[in-house]
Amino acid sequence: MYSAPATNMVDVYVEQPLIQSTGDWIDCRTIEESVTCLDINRVRFVDATLSRSGDRVICHFLAPDIESVRRVIRRAGICADSIWAETAAAAQRTDGNE
Repeated sequence: MYSAPATNMVDVYVEQPLIQSTGDWIDCRTIEESVTCLDINRVRFVDATLSRSGDRVICHFLAPDIESVRRVIRRAGICADSIWAETAAAAQRTDGNE
């Protein structure tokens, strides 16, 4: 399982729907083409995962904060249903590791 380095970076997740009629979704990896925007905001794409139900896509980014990812996805034209962040320390606590 991926975890953020021990810096001021956080794991940020973006959830978007899979369009049922076409099976399409806006691939979060297309954001990587906007290197300038990623660099300016210090955002790095990590991966994208299809939900078990097959109707949602969760994109994972590493960024200084959630607002950095919001700026990048807004500029890329991605419409997200939800965006949330988790620090590496919080992830360790939920796993029972201190």
